[in-house]
Amino acid sequence: MEPDLYLKKFVVPETVTLGQAFDLHLKLVGRGLVLNETRKNLSVVTVIDKSDRMHAANISEAHSERTLYESFTRVVQPSVATFVFNVNSTFKSHEFYLYLNVSSNPYLRASAFTIYVTKPNGLTEEVYGKTSYEDKNIDNSEVGDWTLEILVADKNSTTLTLEIYSGKNCPDGKSCGLRNTTTIAYTPNVAFYNFSFPVGYTKNNVYEFAYVYVKETYTNSFYLWLGDEFCNYYSEVNGIVCFSQNINAEQSYTVYIVPRLKNATFIEGELWMEKLDAAKIGAIRFVNESLNENDNKSVVSFSTSASIDQKLTSDNSLVISKIKDITASGWTNYLLALNKSLEVLEENKEIVNGTKPLIVFLSDGKPTCKRVSNCNDDTNCYQIEGEYFICGDKSCQQDDCGSQVIPKANEIKNTTIGDEYIDICTIGFGDKSYYNETLLKLMSGRRNPNNPNEILECYYSARNLQELIDAFTRIGKLYERAATNVTLNDTIPVSIELYLYPEVKPELRIDGKANCKLELSFVEGTRILMSCTEIYIDDVVEIVIRLTPKETGTLKINENGVVVYYDVNYVKREVRLPEMWIEVKNPSGAEVKIS
Repeated sequence: MEPDLYLKKFVVPETVTLGQAFDLHLKLVGRGLVLNETRKNLSVVTVIDKSDRMHAANISEAHSERTLYESFTRVVQPSVATFVFNVNSTFKSHEFYLYLNVSSNPYLRASAFTIYVTKPNGLTEEVYGKTSYEDKNIDNSEVGDWTLEILVADKNSTTLTLEIYSGKNCPDGKSCGLRNTTTIAYTPNVAFYNFSFPVGYTKNNVYEFAYVYVKETYTNSFYLWLGDEFCNYYSEVNGIVCFSQNINAEQSYTVYIVPRLKNATFIEGELWMEKLDAAKIGAIRFVNESLNENDNKSVVSFSTSASIDQKLTSDNSLVISKIKDITASGWTNYLLALNKSLEVLEENKEIVNGTKPLIVFLSDGKPTCKRVSNCNDDTNCYQIEGEYFICGDKSCQQDDCGSQVIPKANEIKNTTIGDEYIDICTIGFGDKSYYNETLLKLMSGRRNPNNPNEILECYYSARNLQELIDAFTRIGKLYERAATNVTLNDTIPVSIELYLYPEVKPELRIDGKANCKLELSFVEGTRILMSCTEIYIDDVVEIVIRLTPKETGTLKINENGVVVYYDVNYVKREVRLPEMWIEVKNPSGAEVKIS
């Protein structure tokens, strides 16, 4: 039975007296719940692209082959060491030299230093990436107190020795006379970004890499370290990158962020991961969170060839284990992936019969393998299960092999097992320039349950991990959703009032995943407005309003009530709420009868 919306309206208790409160209930549920049914079980083949571009073996490949895990921002107050030195008249017409020595950290890079020199004339000079400053001739305007401000962009504390020299015609600064030596204990202000990847999604809980990126806007303002490794600037991505491989999900990692400039107080960055690792997270969450324990699940992975990694089973642990084991290499053979997906379903008809068959197809790239009649000694030709394929970046340039892929997808969508057609939902993952969105849309399709001759598009794009998780979730919800864009309007006449409002307020009770809100207005009675973006077949959404009659007689409890929503096939529907009446008598032993 196709999910729909079921409405119920009633009052509790059924007998009251004048002035006594009673509760009006407006309940919306999925019809399947009312009939003690849930959605039909699914037989799902999750198809995962494991071609080369889903993987990055080093930082050069990770510059392009990665996906966003999360973004972060940090606020930090730079640590500034301030020293005031009096340049008196004896410095006039002399050379002035300032040197910074770091005896406690001889390996500290000079580029970590920033020196601000403010002179009595109000001018401030800024020196970046040097441990010295010089003024070749002190004039009258420069005599007086000089303010020296020093920043050291290092995550560790250090001891600075400041030396000032002055003289005339010095071959170098330190051949002049030493005028001052000052030691400064410098402690930086450090911002921390701590991260870890989730446990339970990769083999041995190890992720291929972590890639922390800070865009060029901040490259002159901050230094970063991932652990003890300094993070470098890369022109390929116009920003700072911290990169580490073999990331243990059971471990927390720290990025240290240190300002280089006085005004460097805010930074934003991004944490990226390997695309295949992200695909595993999305697919495993789909199995655990969107599919029921009685659904049949299978895994097919593909690159140059395709393999059935797990046949249909209701055992989630078997499916998850196979997803974790997937490794990437090779080209992108859509055709073989579709062949294997159909094979899974047709070879297990006794299991699939009575369920809804579904293929969820994830890819980050265009097809790069084209079926041919023979190889003819072509070095890029592969013989796979009795068929020949030429694979390479140019093998599918004309139409991305759509002339072969689309007919196969259409064949699958026109195949029935039992009384159900096979649905195909596709996900384009990553940058859209990498894959053919039009092809993935044409491959996709799910039958309109109210019109089996109509095929609805079932395509989703996902640029990052969160959008990938959302895409899988939305596919799962397609087979659970009862209604979308639901609005309920009802009006309580002036002869009935809210009981002790606003101390006692109407309740909105939601059991399930529905997203709803309730509003009231008070014009010619009490107007009830509830809106829900989605209601699923196992959801119960209920409004409970405590009321009391204001007068005797036969009174209408509500009027002009209506529910408007879109069903699972996006058809707009409107349902009138039944009107309810009460007969109110004087409280001297009288009853209020509800009809």
